[in-house]
Amino acid sequence: MGPGTGGGRGGGGGGGGGRWRERPEGRAPQDAQAEHTAAGSPSFRVQAVAFSPSGEVVASANRDGTIRLWNATTGAPIGRPIPVHDGRMGHVWSITYSPDGARVVTASRDATIRMLDARSGEALRAPLTGHAGDVFAAVFSPDGATLASSGKDGTIRFWDGATGDAAGVVAAHSKSVYAIGFSPDGLALASASEDGRVILWARATGAAHASWRAVRTLDAAVESLLRRPGARHAIAFSPDGSRLATASHDFRICLWDARSGEGVGPPLVAHTDVVLSLVFVDDARLVSSSWDGSIRIWDAAQATPASRILGDHLGPIYSIARSPDGGTLASAGWDFALRLWDLDKEKPKGEVQGRPLPVASALAFSPDSSTLAVAYRTGALRLWDPAVGMPRGPVLVGHVDAALMAAFSPDGHVLASSGFDHTIRLWSAESGAPLGAPLDGHTDVVRSAVFSPDGRTLASASRDATVRLWDLATLEETSSTMPSRVLRGHKDAVRCVAYSPDGKRLATASKDATLRLWDAIAGEPITPPITGHRLFVRWVAFSPDGRLVASASDDGDVRLWDGVTGATVGDPLRGHTDWVQCIAFSPDGETLASASGHPGAERAVRLWDVRTRMQRGAPLLGHEALITWVAFSPNGAWLASSSQDGTVRIWDARTGLALRTLV
Repeated sequence: MGPGTGGGRGGGGGGGGGRWRERPEGRAPQDAQAEHTAAGSPSFRVQAVAFSPSGEVVASANRDGTIRLWNATTGAPIGRPIPVHDGRMGHVWSITYSPDGARVVTASRDATIRMLDARSGEALRAPLTGHAGDVFAAVFSPDGATLASSGKDGTIRFWDGATGDAAGVVAAHSKSVYAIGFSPDGLALASASEDGRVILWARATGAAHASWRAVRTLDAAVESLLRRPGARHAIAFSPDGSRLATASHDFRICLWDARSGEGVGPPLVAHTDVVLSLVFVDDARLVSSSWDGSIRIWDAAQATPASRILGDHLGPIYSIARSPDGGTLASAGWDFALRLWDLDKEKPKGEVQGRPLPVASALAFSPDSSTLAVAYRTGALRLWDPAVGMPRGPVLVGHVDAALMAAFSPDGHVLASSGFDHTIRLWSAESGAPLGAPLDGHTDVVRSAVFSPDGRTLASASRDATVRLWDLATLEETSSTMPSRVLRGHKDAVRCVAYSPDGKRLATASKDATLRLWDAIAGEPITPPITGHRLFVRWVAFSPDGRLVASASDDGDVRLWDGVTGATVGDPLRGHTDWVQCIAFSPDGETLASASGHPGAERAVRLWDVRTRMQRGAPLLGHEALITWVAFSPNGAWLASSSQDGTVRIWDARTGLALRTLV
């Protein structure tokens, strides 16, 4: 198998060996400070996997900044999680072993690359820096002399494979480079980018550290179903180096002659969502994994390759890796699970480390409190009776990707959802039928959507750094070309938008660490950017009387602000030990609920007295993973919370007593 990486979500690759010395609890290399679970199952989403060269060990990389080792035969954990990157920003996108097995290298959202001793797990040097943003992939050349990395800044950087010293950089693409891979002979390199291109590179000379030059851009640009330019997410060279496989947002896999760059045969079509990772088992078989929750094996040597399912209904599978002998496949993904597969018998092997989880992204109570809408990472929405904990009506299906928000109209007749597919969708809350076409205008993930108090306008917030205001005067006439007013000003992703109770103001929260207040009618800012938080502001909410705005941030603080002027009100509400994912005011405005958003030790919902800014009672505990949402029912009876442990919990809003769990 030629080294390669998949999908900007980490990748696989060949590997090293050895046993890692267990660190004392709480000790972390470099600047990693977060606490991590010692349980056998992965503590968070598993984003990348790699085999050691001996084939005895599988290494996994996690979204909480840790890596783990597993027995490649039984799937049993070896030792404890190893903190490597910053727990809050250190999502580990990629992990790989050096060909001699001496080093393990990880690449992370924190813009660093770490080089570790494969036996002790200790850092061999200071972090490798240079990328401006996420580092999505890091791979060794077959001889181990060169380490290549790629990232959000569109560059490919080269490092000395033994020392980690910088050895060159090329401005490869106009957007994020999600995947790179060396050919088996080390003479070629391929890169895949969000700009829709795959580029083949060759050394300018035969010298080991000679510069690289682009020799061919592969054709067949595609139109992405996610309204991106067919972002290429994964690449893999065949073991003999004759073919290159690529995969993209158009759900297809393409095969190419690795030397000429010409297409080979028709695209491979079977997946129903983004293909995230690719690996050749041998020259005749290719394995792919997808956001659709399946792993497929393709008979790639056939003129018209057919596929069969190795695994299905697993949730998005970010990364797959093949053992050195070609007999075992490791897969990792959204459901916290690391799985091993027997490629000869084409069936699971060993113990599954983790469990499939129907992760709820968002919650919303209907105005009469009779219904709880839950949006799921699968893209579906479901309506529940919160009084008895039973589902009602059909599952609402339409989003191409994860549904990230649910909101009822003020009259309770319409449900809005927003999603990873860049759209907002409107549904009949009674029948579940879609109302009009999806609202399409954002160019990135739509993280939040909320109705104005009069129900005539919908405000949406997106990762594209804008807020859009949609006129809903005639729901039946919504269309993909429906015009919207665009509010610009934030310098990074807008995570949340909220209307004031009188509908005259909007509050927004952004990754640029600021809040903003807007005139909701004119679409103009009321105040300068509101500063005070040190990190990403994830949530914002108006109090029921509109006098206060509350905000929640990755810095662990909850803050209160004047809802008209934006001035600070009192000291920060401090108590959370991890980032704060979501907040909600009680209907009477006397209590504020905040939810811990990081997968550390806390995993708590905290209640605060708004007047005194002191905590009310003990934290509400019970969730086993990151808490994604918290919401009060309008009648004041219930508090609902959702988590990546796969549950939605209903609490007595007055006493904090756990009443029931929705699964």
